[in-house]
Amino acid sequence: MNTSNMHHMPSELGCIYRNATIEDLDDIMTINDQFDLKWTHDKFMEVFDNKIPLILAFKQDGTLVGYLVYFCVLDEGRIINIAIDKEHHGKSYGRRLIHYSLEEMYNMNMHYALLDVKTDNFPAVGLYTAMGFQILCRRPNYYTGDVEGDAYFMQLRL
Repeated sequence: MNTSNMHHMPSELGCIYRNATIEDLDDIMTINDQFDLKWTHDKFMEVFDNKIPLILAFKQDGTLVGYLVYFCVLDEGRIINIAIDKEHHGKSYGRRLIHYSLEEMYNMNMHYALLDVKTDNFPAVGLYTAMGFQILCRRPNYYTGDVEGDAYFMQLRL
């Protein structure tokens, strides 16, 4: 995996990355509800029922502070949802969770990681760029409904 732009995050006491379970759903929904672009309870239930995509949970000192949803097809891993509890922003938890998911994708023989991000989500665009993701294109009016906007389609070669 090309890690030249990724910062390896050493294991820290109290940090746990693991596959989320249905028992995590209430905590996931609490984090999810803090944001404008949110999934419904039914959408998460569909993911848990199908087991594809995968949901990773990030716990700090026993508390779920973030999650990431991704799936893999052919040689591509696709991050489709990530959220960190707003109380824990600025602690590099998002970077750590993405890094962990990229390692998982690499171990499953994926060659690329892909994601979409709102063009005006400057912290996320900056994070993804710093981790080595490149903008492939701008998708006009990608987000519709309550939260409208364009998206960047981004890629990282693993």
